[in-house]
Order: sequence, then C-alpha cells, then structure tokens
Amino acid sequence: MNKISSFQTAALALCFALARMIAFRPEGSNMLVCIVGEFFACVLLAVLSLAAGAVPPLKNGLPAKILAVIGGLYCLFAASLVLAVFADSMQYSFPEFYSSWAIIAALAAAAAYCASMGVSACGRTACAAVLISLPIFLFMGVGASDGIDVSGLQFAVDDRNEQIFSHFVWALGYSFEIPLLFMLRGRTDRPRRAAVIYSIGRTFMWSVMLALCGCVLGDHAQKGLPVFSLAAYSKTAIVERFDALVLLMWALCTLLALSMVFLGLGECVRRIKTSVPSSAGLIPAAITAAVACVMSACIVPEPAPVILSGMLLIVLIPAALSGGRAL
Repeated sequence: MNKISSFQTAALALCFALARMIAFRPEGSNMLVCIVGEFFACVLLAVLSLAAGAVPPLKNGLPAKILAVIGGLYCLFAASLVLAVFADSMQYSFPEFYSSWAIIAALAAAAAYCASMGVSACGRTACAAVLISLPIFLFMGVGASDGIDVSGLQFAVDDRNEQIFSHFVWALGYSFEIPLLFMLRGRTDRPRRAAVIYSIGRTFMWSVMLALCGCVLGDHAQKGLPVFSLAAYSKTAIVERFDALVLLMWALCTLLALSMVFLGLGECVRRIKTSVPSSAGLIPAAITAAVACVMSACIVPEPAPVILSGMLLIVLIPAALSGGRAL
C-alpha cells in the first residue's frame, strides 16, 4: 500500500482549517476570545491525536467493522456539512447570484473525481494549496498592516467565558479532519508527526489571522465574514484587492477537504468489506457525493455545534482506544 508523507497528510488537514477560517462568522464574538477558544480546542485535539499513537491497533473483527460503520456515517454527515457551509456562505457573500444546488453539485462532483485519483494525488495537491496560500495571506497582511490598532483586541467583555466556551465547542465540532487523520493513519508515514505539524499550523494560522482581523477591522470584525472583509480592505502596489484570491483559496481548500472526506469514507468501506479493490474509488465517491448533495440541502441551516462535538468525540474515543487503525 502506497503511503503519503506526514507533510501531505498535515496539508490535507490544514485545507479543512483554511476553508473553515475563511468562512468563519464570529456572530458578535470578540476576536481575542475566539483565539483563546480555538487554542483550547487545538490543544485538546492534539492530545487526543498523539495519545492514540501510543495504543496498539485493534485487530480485524466485528468491533473494527462496527467502528468502520460509525466512521463511514460520520464521513457522510461531514461531507454534507462541508457542502452546506460552502453553499450557505456563498449565498451570504453573493446573494441571489449563485444557485445553492449548482454550487453543491459542482463541488461534490469535482471532489468525487479528485478523490478517485487517490490519496497521493490529493496529498500533493494539498501541499501545493497550502504553499500557495502562504504568500497570499502574507501579502494580504502586509497590505493591511497600515491599519493595525492593537486596541481592537480586548479581553474585557461581559460574557467572556461563555464566548470562549462557545467558540471552543464550535471549533471542536467542525474539526472533521481529526477523525479523518485516524482513518487515513494506515496510509500515512509517521502519522504522529503529521498530527503535530497540523496542530501547530492550525493554531498559528488562526491566531495570526483573527488577531489581524481584530486589529485592522476593530468591531467590524465581529460580524459578517472578517477574513473576506480584511481581504477587501487590504491592498498593495501590485494587488488592489485580495478578496478574489481568497475566494480562489477558499474554493480550492474546500474541494480538497471534501476529497479527504471521500477518501476517509473509502477507507471505511475497505475496512468493512475487504474484497473492495483499492482502485475502485470513483463509483463509491460518486454515490457518496450524490447522497451528500441531498443531505446538505436538508441540513441548511447547520445543526448545533454541540451535536457535532459529541459526534466527533464518539468517533475519536473508540479510534484512540484502537490506535486509530480500526477505521
């Protein structure tokens, strides 16, 4: 079985974090409070990811197949939510300009085709996407640096603890990439290093970007899509506005994140029915994409993050006890 490097696995997971960060809506929460909640979520998920590597794997059998079924259902639900969030955010940014069904169908079909190319191709593309995003966000930050005012970051809010816990639960619930790191563990070279790279990269990325949004946009960062607002504000001598580039990165990262979900589902199918050849990825991915399209249309608006957090822990805890190889 061909394995991908820890950097490729971490890049696939970071595509989730990038897409989620670009589409993030604080709904009135302070940026510094969101940073603290995100940090606590990253620490908890990193501890669970590293602890799972120290546990011996679960042997093939009925318990392993049951965990694979749970993981497959989680992947299907995650795929529907990734599609729903992207379509809903596009409608929010461009009302009455895009059709939700067209967005969902096009994204699902593209992700199914990308997943059918295999985990190696997706991993290499994810590395390229992360590397491309670095200069985009770097130059965007440079272009907005003249408007930085640290007074925009403050910790003195009335419901501080509630906002921290709310963002913590939200970040935990929408971290679909964590169970997928377990599911693709057997295909990853040095998976624990991948978890470390991902955790550090995600924490740094969210902290810097949200801090920049708070310092530049002030109270305006607490509503709408702050990353897009910052991209529209930022400009350099070469690039007048960065929102088009950010939109491109958002679509690319969402596509790769959805492809990773399909890859995780394919791994679960192979664990359930070992006779399925590893090369037969197009048909399962296409069927999954069709079902996810229907589910995503029914799920908007999204379910409460606390429900997603509970589902994630339901998948994570058995996977950690089995060393991550049961799925």
